[in-house]
Amino acid sequence: MLKAVRLRCEYKDNPIGIGETNPVFGWILESDGRNVVQETYHLQV
Repeated sequence: MLKAVRLRCEYKDNPIGIGETNPVFGWILESDGRNVVQETYHLQV
């Protein structure tokens, strides 16, 4: 199973209020398998 963890916005964990018009999002992927890579992503805000 592939799972996104350590979800971040503007380099912060759980930020409250962001004044950016183009915020930076980030995450770490964890997987039970080997050689698993992310090919695409879709963010819904």
